[in-house]
Amino acid sequence: MARPLGVTIISILVLISAILLIIGGTLLSISGIGLGFISGVGFLFLIPGIIMLVVGIIYIIIFKALRKGKNWARIVLIILGSIAIILNIINGIQALIVGDFLSLIYPIILIILQGIIVGYLLFSKTARRFFS
Repeated sequence: MARPLGVTIISILVLISAILLIIGGTLLSISGIGLGFISGVGFLFLIPGIIMLVVGIIYIIIFKALRKGKNWARIVLIILGSIAIILNIINGIQALIVGDFLSLIYPIILIILQGIIVGYLLFSKTARRFFS
């Protein structure tokens, strides 16, 4: 079966996320190494940078598996997307409590985007057929 357009779009979004995570993780790690020599607090940048690099590499693996129709990649994205929705709801609530309504825009956009992705992977007959 040919890969559905929705799966192709989602896999491209995963690849873009992976690239951004790898670039950000690299820059953060380099900053951490530089600051480590200067102030001794470089690990505050180095450790998150390394985590971002690892997550970026995992996203590349998921990207490749999505393109091949591996069901485990679909399940992992559904789980990660659901976690992202929950975390962004928490971020939105925090923004409401603080009264920072401008900071509410970003979580709302991410909740909608993740909801579309999770919903498509869960309920689309063409996507489920492709991954079966």
